[in-house]
Amino acid sequence: MNETITQLIQNYGYVAVALLIAAENIFPPIPSELILTFTGFLTLSVPGAIIASTIGAFIGAVTLYWVGTFFDQDRLSRFAASKVGRRFGSPRKKSPRRKTTLTATAGQPPSLAALFQSSAA
Repeated sequence: MNETITQLIQNYGYVAVALLIAAENIFPPIPSELILTFTGFLTLSVPGAIIASTIGAFIGAVTLYWVGTFFDQDRLSRFAASKVGRRFGSPRKKSPRRKTTLTATAGQPPSLAALFQSSAA
């Protein structure tokens, strides 16, 4: 993995840094610390590395946002009930949604005391 990351950064520079950071944002097992360490080791400029990693993080976050809009609660429930969802360990039964203090206040910010009282109950 280390050699692959090093070769990508050497061959493609900031584009590789942006795409690797985007991939790290989408697939968490890829450590961004490793990518940025190799970026610094290969003497790419610090401002360029900051800009490339910011663009990569933005691309990853927007990708996850659009995936989240595609998988609304109904689709996610159907996926969890499917054969693939059960294979990855999702529960078969639908658990009832608990009403938390944050959803029970209907848009009004709760006080810290209310948050601690609801978690103790």
